[in-house]
Amino acid sequence: MWGVILALLVALVVSEQYNYEPVFSESKTYVFQYEAIILTGLPEVGLARSGMKLNCKVEISGFAQKAYLLKITSPEIKEYIGIWPKDPFTRSSKLTQSIAAQLARPVKFEYSNGRVGTIYAPDSVSETILNIYRGIVNMLQVTIKKTQNVYDLQESGVTGVCHTRYVIQEDKRTDRIIVVKSRDLNNCQDKVEKNIGMAYVEKSNSWQKMVKNLRRAATFTYKMKPRDDGALITEVTARQVYQFSPFYELYGAAVMEARQVLTFVETKSNQVNAPQTELQNRGGLQYQFASEIFQMPIQLLKTRSPETQVAETLQHLVQNNQQQVHADAPAKFLQLAQILRAANYENIQAIWKQFADRPQYRRWLLNAIPAVGTIDALKVIKQKIHNQELNPWEAAQTVTLAVQFAKADHQTLQVAQDLVKVAEHPKSPAVYKAAILAYGSMVNKYCGAHSSCPEEALSPLHDLAAEAANSAHEEDMALALKALGNAGQPASIKCIQKFLPGFSSSAYQLPVRIQTDAVMALRNIAKEDQRKVQEILLQMFMDRQVRTEVRMMSSMVLLETKPGLALVTTIANIASKESKKNLHLASLVYSQLKALSRNRVPSLHQVAAASSVAVKMLNPVLDRMSYRYSKALHMGSSQNALMAGATADIWIMNSASTMFPVFLLAKTRGYFTGADADVLEIAVRAEGLEQTLKKQNIPFAEYPMRKKIQQIKKMLRGFKELPADTPLISTYIKLFGQELDFLDIDREFIQTSTKLQGFKALPADAPLISAYIKLFSQEMAFLDIDRESIQTAIKALNEPAARHSMVKTGINKLLNGVAVQYALPVLAAEVRQIVPTCVGLPMELSIYSAAVANAAVNTDVKMSPSPSSDFSLAQLLESNIQIYADIAPSVSKHTVATMGINTHLIQAGIEFHAKVRANAPMKFTAKIDMKAKNMKIETTPCQQENELLVTRAQVFAVTRNVEDLDTAKRIPLLTQGAVPNILKKHFETTGKSSAEAASMMEVSSELLSKRFAYSAEDRDHRSAARSTNAYQACAKAKTFGFQVCLEYKSQNAAFLRNSPLYKFIGENEAKIVIKPAHTDAAIEKLMLEVQAGPKAASKIITMVTVEENEGEELEESVVQMKLKKILGIDEEYKFFIGILETLLLHVVYVMLEFLILAANVGKDVGIDNLVNDGAGIEYDALASKEDNLRAQRIFPFKLQLFKQQQ
Repeated sequence: MWGVILALLVALVVSEQYNYEPVFSESKTYVFQYEAIILTGLPEVGLARSGMKLNCKVEISGFAQKAYLLKITSPEIKEYIGIWPKDPFTRSSKLTQSIAAQLARPVKFEYSNGRVGTIYAPDSVSETILNIYRGIVNMLQVTIKKTQNVYDLQESGVTGVCHTRYVIQEDKRTDRIIVVKSRDLNNCQDKVEKNIGMAYVEKSNSWQKMVKNLRRAATFTYKMKPRDDGALITEVTARQVYQFSPFYELYGAAVMEARQVLTFVETKSNQVNAPQTELQNRGGLQYQFASEIFQMPIQLLKTRSPETQVAETLQHLVQNNQQQVHADAPAKFLQLAQILRAANYENIQAIWKQFADRPQYRRWLLNAIPAVGTIDALKVIKQKIHNQELNPWEAAQTVTLAVQFAKADHQTLQVAQDLVKVAEHPKSPAVYKAAILAYGSMVNKYCGAHSSCPEEALSPLHDLAAEAANSAHEEDMALALKALGNAGQPASIKCIQKFLPGFSSSAYQLPVRIQTDAVMALRNIAKEDQRKVQEILLQMFMDRQVRTEVRMMSSMVLLETKPGLALVTTIANIASKESKKNLHLASLVYSQLKALSRNRVPSLHQVAAASSVAVKMLNPVLDRMSYRYSKALHMGSSQNALMAGATADIWIMNSASTMFPVFLLAKTRGYFTGADADVLEIAVRAEGLEQTLKKQNIPFAEYPMRKKIQQIKKMLRGFKELPADTPLISTYIKLFGQELDFLDIDREFIQTSTKLQGFKALPADAPLISAYIKLFSQEMAFLDIDRESIQTAIKALNEPAARHSMVKTGINKLLNGVAVQYALPVLAAEVRQIVPTCVGLPMELSIYSAAVANAAVNTDVKMSPSPSSDFSLAQLLESNIQIYADIAPSVSKHTVATMGINTHLIQAGIEFHAKVRANAPMKFTAKIDMKAKNMKIETTPCQQENELLVTRAQVFAVTRNVEDLDTAKRIPLLTQGAVPNILKKHFETTGKSSAEAASMMEVSSELLSKRFAYSAEDRDHRSAARSTNAYQACAKAKTFGFQVCLEYKSQNAAFLRNSPLYKFIGENEAKIVIKPAHTDAAIEKLMLEVQAGPKAASKIITMVTVEENEGEELEESVVQMKLKKILGIDEEYKFFIGILETLLLHVVYVMLEFLILAANVGKDVGIDNLVNDGAGIEYDALASKEDNLRAQRIFPFKLQLFKQQQ
């Protein structure tokens, strides 16, 4: 017994002599063989993949106590692009040579007890190369606990501080310790990643709980030999996987896999010399972002001379986009922006000086410089505005776009503040407004990247709001509130409360539009401090002293904050008590809750469930209220398979005294890849106009619709009393949650614009028209039309053209013939997510979208009588004009989505390319008799085939390296030769495969989803599925001599897995083509005649045989009357619809006539039988008698076809 105990004690003592923590002797040099491979593609074999490989030797030598030198020798870089796994890697000798010098420089790192500390390197080593060193050192990071074999901790690494699980095993047979470390890279305390273009996008927690679009994990396996002084690492293997799908992840995903192998070779005596260059502290183990922030992943350029390259690119863009937009114009525009990102301040200044006086080049530059997004580009824009080298429109546009694309840091924030000061010029109020709104957006982005928002960032906006409140300047109040809404910071709540009733005694006296602007400013703040905003809004919603419009707006914003069940039922309870006194408020709340209760978008599941309960607390009679009362409409749809959805909301707000809505708001919201954003928001306010109409005491309820419209027109020509402090109509536009512009129409506008029709002098203390636009919940710009601009326009219309240089120049150019070309390039989207790999190179997911619109216009104009020396624009109303026009509008859009490695040295990954081209050339002759209000348009029928719309989509594997750009490779992910091999057999590892294939990305058929996996027999049976699917359909319009055809063909990977992602893999193409169609008689020309004016219908004679009931009004059908009764459309409400009908009437003329013609194609009607009476006006009988009677009353125009006799 004592012997057994003694043996156990001896074994315990011997085991405790071993130290499992890895160490390196300070007197030795350890030599390792290192291999790193990165590949990107789909998991199935037989498809194309791309990637790169790094082989080298690594020497680790003792330098000082707990400090070591790491040196890389014999580096070799290889690229891979081909069909996996049969194609081999190829050497990149030039790239290897270019970075060998940096890799040869040793770096120092601190290392103790298996943990890596600070890393030191020379300044000459770029951050990209140093990250490769970090990837190697990261393999040495291991945390050993002597008392536990399985444990979890948050451990630092290249990718950040993430959850890590250790499993330690002891292999007594080989006297080795095996440590397995697994890292969940989705669960990190400090995650290293860079998001660009997502400042206004919200992550959808509901979607992410269901499924994640991006999953990432890494495993490390250590083999160590224990020794007395510490363990020796003999081998480390690391494997990291990034899996991404824009759709439901279980239906397939693209994969990027990185693998590292570090194998111990030998030890040598330590003869290391101290580095000759000074080593600088370059941070710790975590990845540091470098040049990839400004490097587009879709192209790789070697910038030799930015000025020369910009000149060459501009020359190409201008010369190749004259008549039609070139197919590669969007890609070239992106290339122009990329070159400018590599340029410094002096380069951009020199480029501008060279091309500023050349209009076509200037336009391309004015759209490219804001898309650059660098601090130097912002400084150039500031300087140009300061020197007044840009007109107000150019300045406002560039400020708005430049701030949105700029990286938000302390430097750009300071430049944005300087832009506000520079733009504060009395001659350019539009630029100042654009700068203020843009600054609010910059604050939003800057504070979103920091834990707290500094006071100096918000102080310019707070000061503006305080000054406007003290001076009672409504325009500045609105501007400050909109900018604070763009900023969306909780620190601004106290400032905004000064404009909210119930929180400031003076706020009750403020105009309603200012109070509602203050409520709307809380929308973005609610994303940061939901509870505080809900408390404020609920207090105003409960306060009966607050105007109904403000209370309704508060309820709208409250339900936008996604409240819980308790708050939703509180809102319903308050609305229930108001149902007898304030039907508008109760009706709005009821319709909101009912609409939300039917929502199926996952992000709104909780509020939908709460609304379903709360709506039962309200009187169902509210559901039967007509549209004279306030209403809210909500529509939504989502597809879990696509991980996408959309919602649309419409709010119609009235008050007790209104005959039509005082506020209309429409908003759309999109959901995609686990995120959501407000896409577009448009609103119209017409309180002032409604008040004006109400004072006239016109019995609208007793009038038919036409008389209502006539009365409104008559009243607007001669009314004398208008509210001085309320705009008649207000409207704004938001895009992606950002307010871009707004417009107010007030009494000054009415007074000035109709001065010649008898208006008396009216005060001009409020704008008549204001409009704004929002992008991503940020208000970008707004517009006011004031007295001076209207007076200038009226003078230009009525005074002789010689007094106005711009008018004179325009008329002269018009009469001498116009030959212009205008191109508008736009960087529509740049959304990127950059994350580090264990190798130390960045993996990027991104989407870029650029579009170029082009219009080539050639016109020849003749006027009768010829303009005299004192000719004015107003005399155009008495002239006959003949226009010969050749117009060629075209648009090209290019969208690229990428996944792969992106650095300034090498790019390797997969790219999805979608190209859209639209082209609509037209030639016509227009004869316009302005006095008789008659217009004739003649054109020739379709004579040749023309592609109106072409869309192509294809996925490629690509590799590029900066030292050998001419050999950049791109192959389709699904190649023709690969398809039969995929269908023929499953993945198998063969001796013919390369060594890299044997060591990388093993795929097991058992891992495939059973839902989408096919058996071998199934694959053979479905082999026909790989063939190109083609479809063609044509719709012929023989009457007009043309046909429109839809052509579609597709070859995709759906035969591998029938899921949305695999349907995109391959090549898809769709076309809409217009072609000539055979007709019985050749068509010489087409003519469209439009007759307007009060007696237009009487001038049109039809071929319809008129019976006894000729001239009688068509009575409404029983169905129409019942429908109106169900919808609650009464006479009082219809006159508002009539106003909209009047505004849209001229727009739909041509569209509805074409529909009448198309509906009667092939009928036995006398299309060639024309008559002529004393009036000399011809009209074709192209439809039935009833259709023609309706057309005469509403759409007085005609279409003629002239045919040659056979």
